[in-house]
Amino acid sequence: MIRQCMAALVAALAAVACSAASSDKPDNIAAVGDIHDRKSAQEVVVEGTVESVLPNSRTAAGDHQNFIINLSTGEGEQQLILVSHNIDIAPTAPLKVGDDVVIKGELALDRKGPVIHWTHHDPRLRHQPGFIRVGGATYE
Repeated sequence: MIRQCMAALVAALAAVACSAASSDKPDNIAAVGDIHDRKSAQEVVVEGTVESVLPNSRTAAGDHQNFIINLSTGEGEQQLILVSHNIDIAPTAPLKVGDDVVIKGELALDRKGPVIHWTHHDPRLRHQPGFIRVGGATYE
Protein backbone atom coordinates (compact mmCIF):
# COMPACT_ATOMS: atom_id res chain seq x y z
CA MET A 1 0.00 0.00 0.00
CA ILE A 2 2.80 2.44 0.87
CA ARG A 3 4.55 1.67 -2.42
CA GLN A 4 1.38 2.39 -4.37
CA CYS A 5 0.92 5.71 -2.55
CA MET A 6 4.55 6.65 -3.17
CA ALA A 7 4.24 5.75 -6.86
CA ALA A 8 1.10 7.87 -7.17
CA LEU A 9 2.82 10.78 -5.41
CA VAL A 10 5.86 10.57 -7.70
CA ALA A 11 3.60 10.47 -10.78
CA ALA A 12 1.63 13.50 -9.55
CA LEU A 13 4.80 15.49 -8.86
CA ALA A 14 6.18 14.60 -12.30
CA ALA A 15 2.95 15.79 -13.94
CA VAL A 16 3.09 19.09 -12.07
CA ALA A 17 6.76 19.58 -13.00
CA CYS A 18 6.04 18.89 -16.68
CA SER A 19 3.08 21.27 -16.78
CA ALA A 20 5.11 24.01 -15.09
CA ALA A 21 7.98 23.58 -17.56
CA SER A 22 5.68 23.68 -20.58
CA SER A 23 4.06 26.90 -19.33
CA ASP A 24 7.36 28.71 -19.97
CA LYS A 25 7.47 27.68 -23.64
CA PRO A 26 6.87 30.62 -26.00
CA ASP A 27 3.61 30.57 -27.95
CA ASN A 28 3.51 33.62 -30.20
CA ILE A 29 0.51 32.33 -32.14
CA ALA A 30 -1.62 32.14 -28.98
CA ALA A 31 -0.55 35.63 -27.86
CA VAL A 32 -1.32 37.19 -31.25
CA GLY A 33 -4.65 35.34 -31.23
CA ASP A 34 -5.45 36.86 -27.82
CA ILE A 35 -4.67 40.30 -29.24
CA HIS A 36 -6.92 39.75 -32.27
CA ASP A 37 -9.69 38.40 -30.01
CA ARG A 38 -9.23 41.40 -27.65
CA LYS A 39 -8.53 39.10 -24.68
CA SER A 40 -6.86 41.09 -21.93
CA ALA A 41 -5.37 39.82 -18.65
CA GLN A 42 -4.03 36.68 -20.33
CA GLU A 43 -0.80 35.03 -19.20
CA VAL A 44 1.50 34.80 -22.20
CA VAL A 45 4.98 33.59 -22.99
CA VAL A 46 6.41 35.04 -26.20
CA GLU A 47 9.70 35.16 -28.03
CA GLY A 48 10.70 38.12 -30.10
CA THR A 49 13.29 40.68 -31.08
CA VAL A 50 13.81 43.99 -29.31
CA GLU A 51 12.71 46.67 -31.78
CA SER A 52 13.35 49.69 -29.59
CA VAL A 53 14.42 50.52 -26.07
CA LEU A 54 12.35 53.35 -24.62
CA PRO A 55 13.04 55.63 -21.66
CA ASN A 56 12.14 54.35 -18.21
CA SER A 57 8.89 55.67 -16.79
CA ARG A 58 7.51 56.29 -13.33
CA THR A 59 3.97 55.19 -12.48
CA ALA A 60 2.03 54.78 -9.25
CA ALA A 61 3.23 51.15 -9.29
CA GLY A 62 6.92 52.16 -9.51
CA ASP A 63 9.68 52.69 -12.06
CA HIS A 64 9.36 50.69 -15.27
CA GLN A 65 11.80 49.67 -18.00
CA ASN A 66 9.98 49.98 -21.33
CA PHE A 67 10.80 48.42 -24.67
CA ILE A 68 9.05 47.19 -27.78
CA ILE A 69 9.40 43.67 -29.12
CA ASN A 70 8.48 42.31 -32.52
CA LEU A 71 6.86 38.88 -32.53
CA SER A 72 6.65 36.59 -35.49
CA THR A 73 3.99 33.90 -35.62
CA GLY A 74 5.97 31.85 -38.12
CA GLU A 75 2.99 32.22 -40.42
CA GLY A 76 4.01 35.58 -41.88
CA GLU A 77 2.33 37.70 -39.25
CA GLN A 78 4.25 40.25 -37.16
CA GLN A 79 3.09 41.96 -33.98
CA LEU A 80 4.69 44.82 -32.05
CA ILE A 81 4.14 44.72 -28.27
CA LEU A 82 5.20 47.13 -25.57
CA VAL A 83 6.83 45.49 -22.54
CA SER A 84 6.68 47.37 -19.24
CA HIS A 85 8.96 45.75 -16.62
CA ASN A 86 8.78 46.99 -13.00
CA ILE A 87 12.38 47.70 -11.98
CA ASP A 88 11.42 48.55 -8.41
CA ILE A 89 10.61 44.85 -7.99
CA ALA A 90 13.00 43.16 -10.44
CA PRO A 91 16.42 44.02 -11.86
CA THR A 92 16.74 45.94 -15.09
CA ALA A 93 17.34 43.67 -18.07
CA PRO A 94 20.33 44.80 -20.16
CA LEU A 95 18.68 45.15 -23.56
CA LYS A 96 19.67 46.52 -26.92
CA VAL A 97 17.93 46.68 -30.27
CA GLY A 98 18.17 43.32 -32.04
CA ASP A 99 18.34 41.19 -28.88
CA ASP A 100 16.31 37.99 -28.90
CA VAL A 101 14.13 37.84 -25.77
CA VAL A 102 11.63 35.53 -24.15
CA ILE A 103 8.99 37.33 -22.10
CA LYS A 104 6.50 35.85 -19.65
CA GLY A 105 3.86 38.15 -18.23
CA GLU A 106 0.31 39.36 -18.39
CA LEU A 107 -1.04 40.69 -21.67
CA ALA A 108 -3.10 43.85 -21.40
CA LEU A 109 -4.84 45.67 -24.21
CA ASP A 110 -5.35 49.40 -23.97
CA ARG A 111 -6.19 52.13 -26.44
CA LYS A 112 -2.52 52.43 -27.46
CA GLY A 113 -2.10 48.71 -28.17
CA PRO A 114 -0.90 45.52 -26.50
CA VAL A 115 1.31 45.66 -23.40
CA ILE A 116 2.94 42.87 -21.45
CA HIS A 117 3.46 43.61 -17.79
CA TRP A 118 3.94 41.56 -14.59
CA THR A 119 7.26 40.36 -16.09
CA HIS A 120 8.58 39.73 -12.59
CA HIS A 121 7.54 38.03 -9.36
CA ASP A 122 4.58 39.49 -7.47
CA PRO A 123 5.55 40.29 -3.87
CA ARG A 124 1.86 39.97 -2.89
CA LEU A 125 1.40 36.64 -4.74
CA ARG A 126 -1.65 37.83 -6.70
CA HIS A 127 -0.15 37.21 -10.16
CA GLN A 128 1.81 34.39 -11.71
CA PRO A 129 5.52 35.16 -11.71
CA GLY A 130 6.87 36.46 -15.01
CA PHE A 131 10.34 37.03 -16.40
CA ILE A 132 12.54 38.43 -19.14
CA ARG A 133 15.18 36.12 -20.62
CA VAL A 134 17.97 37.64 -22.65
CA GLY A 135 21.55 36.61 -23.30
CA GLY A 136 21.24 33.42 -21.25
CA ALA A 137 20.12 35.28 -18.09
CA THR A 138 16.67 35.58 -16.52
CA TYR A 139 15.40 38.77 -14.90
CA GLU A 140 12.42 38.26 -12.61
